[in-house]
Amino acid sequence: MLAGNVLPVQLPVLVFLGGVVGFAIGAATRVLAARLHPETAVPAGWCEYPAVVLWSATAACAHLIPSWWLPPVLLLVTLAVPLTAIDLRHRRLPDFLTLPAIPLALLLLTYAAIAGPGLTLLRDAVIGSLAFAGFHALAHYLSPSALGFGDVKLSLSLGAMLGAAGPWALLLAPGIAAIITLTLYPGWGRSIPHGPGLLAATYALVLPAYL
Repeated sequence: MLAGNVLPVQLPVLVFLGGVVGFAIGAATRVLAARLHPETAVPAGWCEYPAVVLWSATAACAHLIPSWWLPPVLLLVTLAVPLTAIDLRHRRLPDFLTLPAIPLALLLLTYAAIAGPGLTLLRDAVIGSLAFAGFHALAHYLSPSALGFGDVKLSLSLGAMLGAAGPWALLLAPGIAAIITLTLYPGWGRSIPHGPGLLAATYALVLPAYL
């Protein structure tokens, strides 16, 4: 943690740099996704400006987050914006983002376990991934129109992060995600994108897990 007399000076710089990095990553992911998969294209600004907010908020907390926990958080921040934008625009969570997120999340959580509290964190991440994905797979099976299979694939990586954050995070995430999703209902009718709710709930629970 930064010393108390240094933090007030450095914090605005960290927030500014976080916003700059966020804008660059938001723009890069939007352009790359549109070029590789034109069916996932979103308008300019849909990734850039939310990424500025999310990266700035994360940078503001970075001095409180253990160094071993920061990589999984940054992976979540990187993926959250393009996935949310694409789901809101096209009502889909593309495989080219959700599938690589699974091994990447496990890799970074393995590093976190070795550098941090130990391999129990990795065990909890694997259990969380399977439990969270199993829950969403059951929901998809019972009501495919209410929960798409893309949400199930996304829940594998998010569940790993939530499991590593703690059992309380794993238990709270579905409820928080459902509340966020229901707030979108008036504007979306029966086809409600659930990915934004899942991502927002995971970020809200994972970021402060080891503060």
